[in-house]
Parts: sequence; C-alpha cells; structure tokens
Amino acid sequence: MIARAWVPKSRLGFAPLALSYGGAASRRDDSKGDHAGGRVARAGLVEADVEALMKSLIMAIVQALVDKPAEVQIKEVIGEHAHVLELRVAKEDLGKVIGKGGAHASAIRTLMAAASGKEKKRYILEIIEY
Repeated sequence: MIARAWVPKSRLGFAPLALSYGGAASRRDDSKGDHAGGRVARAGLVEADVEALMKSLIMAIVQALVDKPAEVQIKEVIGEHAHVLELRVAKEDLGKVIGKGGAHASAIRTLMAAASGKEKKRYILEIIEY
C-alpha cells in the first residue's frame, strides 16, 4: 500500500510531497495465500501464462499508439534462452511505434525487460512493417 501526501504547487498543479512504502497494511499476509508482503505470488503462473502476459502487454501498448489497432500482430518465436516477439504494424503506423529517435521502441523494450526480470528468459522485440 502506498501512502501519498500532496502539496499544491503554484503553476505545475500538484506535486508529491512524500511516498511511504510499508506499514502494517502492506506487510500483512492475505488469508488465501495470494499475496505475501504486498507482492503477488508467482508460483502459480506457468511459463505459458507468463509468455501470454508479455504478448498481451506489448499488444496493449502498441494498440494504444497506432491509428489502426486491428492491424497489429505479434508473432512469438521461442528459443532456448530467448523469446523473439515479431511486431507487425501497418506501414503508416511504423513511425508511431518506433517514435522520435527510437524513443517508443526503446521504452517498450525496457518494459519487456522489466516484466521478464525473474523469468530467466530474454525477450527481443523486432518491429516489422507489412
């Protein structure tokens, strides 16, 4: 649980004063065993579920960026130590996915790396135009 205190700033709106993690509410264990210390237990997820979650994460991000979300396709090529996600978008949406100077593509790859941190698998994103 995150406790937040907000202080109004003059021209920027509101700015966070303090964030505190912890406290009794975040340390309690759920009676069902789903949560331990505020973190979701991952023992119940099988590898196929994690791969599907990664694919749906990238799909949701990319569909929010493009003008033609129906034309977004992700094909997954599974290797021994790496998973390659081949992202296909319409030709006119390619620049929106890559971003200025590759900023969007880099951000998507960073999110992929963060989401696959504990999996001991490496995810590689390849952006392909039709």
